[in-house]
Amino acid sequence: MTETLAPPFDCNRAIQRLIDVAGLRQQEIADAIGLSQGRVSHFYGGIDKQGMRYESYYKLGQLCRKHSIELEDE
Repeated sequence: MTETLAPPFDCNRAIQRLIDVAGLRQQEIADAIGLSQGRVSHFYGGIDKQGMRYESYYKLGQLCRKHSIELEDE
């Protein structure tokens, strides 16, 4: 079985763009990627720089693609 890896991207920036550009609420993002709203809030505010588990990271990438949010770092 071939496993697809998520491309590298900045979690904080991806969450910021989902909120600011796509208009999602923190709770919607949290539910979609399997994190608490508080943890998403920390990513949005730039407080959490440690990253997240691969499963949540992968789901975040999928959510960004669903809402046409670019994942590449500027």
